[in-house]
Amino acid sequence: MNPAQCARGAFTYEVVSTDAIPYPVFISKFPTSTVQVATQDESKVGAYNFKLRVTEPISGLVNDQNTFVCSITTNRVNSLALTTSTQIADFTY
Repeated sequence: MNPAQCARGAFTYEVVSTDAIPYPVFISKFPTSTVQVATQDESKVGAYNFKLRVTEPISGLVNDQNTFVCSITTNRVNSLALTTSTQIADFTY
């Protein structure tokens, strides 16, 4: 039988943390198309190690060889300086 004619099902995707910490809730564990990261908590700044586990539905074969690092950084403004070109002129009311 040609493999193209075999029955196919949807693969299962899971993002697995390889760090010895509880799974960070701000990262989608079971993505459908993209891995989403969403946090505004500065205490979460750091590097998190993950691997993508993909399971084939018919045979149950698992591939978890793809690893990646998610780096959470802060992008906070500590000071703000207006330049002359952006200052708003005083108004008289």
